[in-house]
Amino acid sequence: MRRALTGLFATLMTLLLTGEAMAETRVALVIGNSDYRLIPRLANPTNDAALMSKTLEEVGFEVIAETNADRRTMARAIKTFGKTLRSAGPETVGLFFYAGHGVQAGGANYLLPLKATVEDEADLEIEAVSAQWVLSQMESAGNALNMVILDACRNNPYRGTFRSATRGLVRMDAPSGSLVAYSAGPGKVAHDGIGRNSPYTAALAAAMTEPGLDIEDVFKTVRRSVEAETNGGQTPWEESSLKGDFYFLPKASKVTVIPPKAPPAFDARAVELAFWNSIEGSGSAAMFEEYKRRYPEGTFVGLADLMIKELLKAETQTAALAPPTFEVEEVDLAYVAVKRANVRRGPSTDFEKVAVLRIGEEVNVTGMVTNKNWLRIVRAEGGEGFVYAPLLSEATAVTANQNIATANEESELTEAVETYGNSASGLVGCEYHNDRLSMTMKVVMSAKECAQRRGQRLY
Repeated sequence: MRRALTGLFATLMTLLLTGEAMAETRVALVIGNSDYRLIPRLANPTNDAALMSKTLEEVGFEVIAETNADRRTMARAIKTFGKTLRSAGPETVGLFFYAGHGVQAGGANYLLPLKATVEDEADLEIEAVSAQWVLSQMESAGNALNMVILDACRNNPYRGTFRSATRGLVRMDAPSGSLVAYSAGPGKVAHDGIGRNSPYTAALAAAMTEPGLDIEDVFKTVRRSVEAETNGGQTPWEESSLKGDFYFLPKASKVTVIPPKAPPAFDARAVELAFWNSIEGSGSAAMFEEYKRRYPEGTFVGLADLMIKELLKAETQTAALAPPTFEVEEVDLAYVAVKRANVRRGPSTDFEKVAVLRIGEEVNVTGMVTNKNWLRIVRAEGGEGFVYAPLLSEATAVTANQNIATANEESELTEAVETYGNSASGLVGCEYHNDRLSMTMKVVMSAKECAQRRGQRLY
């Protein structure tokens, strides 16, 4: 009931502000999934869903919202959304927004619910929600305009186990009278963002509330904003077959204004005091600057100057203590730990240790730190970490070594050297005692690494 009243209030405010009525009914379904357990958690999707729900209500949409939804909840919400569109009439505008993990496999896009158990891409039909099914539900309503907006083009968390999976999402044809919008181009990866919201959702919410922007101008504005925010690293994309114009917030029209009666007298100093009380504990230099702008002769100007000076000093000290920045080249590779390896929060031993990789443990490497011999990995318990590169090896090379290590006889080891030694120069058959496993290992590796292992040099 509260959500309905909020939507009604937002609609009435929109009409009052624009001076013109919106003839069409507007219905939206908003879903945001963050708290994944079996795959890496995402920080922003639930925040993005909250921002988008609020924005859509402000521009006159009746909003159905779900966050951290499992497959049953998502399917039920999409079904209800389709029925609502069909019953609302042919002039209805429908909008579906999703933020969370999304993958493409076999030429189709899938939205990942919480608790989805996906071992290979064949499981997606059962465990995930097809984006095409959402579009079909909306198309079957036969309404005037439909929009599908997917802020889901993040790294595929299953890429190492899928045959045909690639980064980002694949293009979907937009049925007549519809628009499909993606936070990144086909096959590209979107940024989750370092703030409260993703760059795409933040830009979209701002553009929707700009009066007088046609729907196509809205997405052009979003594209410019996101490219600027990501330094050209992310370009939003749309597929459109729209047949008419649509404005989230129409341009304000002329209205007849009846001059109100003179307002009662008020105490200017009381207004100044109320403003000061509202910013006194904000900790924002900008707010104190605003006080000085509004009240250049105000009672608290001297105190505002002191607060600004202290806050700027604190910001400078905080910046000096900030950890060094680093750049990461995005990759998606399967690696195996060849030694016991510490996982740290950043690419240096100065960072906190958050986990340990066992010898033989497989990990998904998502990035290589520029000018540093460190790799960024996806941690088994969720989130990311960094590992010193020499402690890992690509899964294909380690598999060969593991097969060789099963040899129990010197003749078998010699044969293994002949088989695998041709693929990389400088390999030798190395026999050493592994203290951790309490067993003798026979492995093909470089002479340098063999010497290190015989010395039990572990990082």
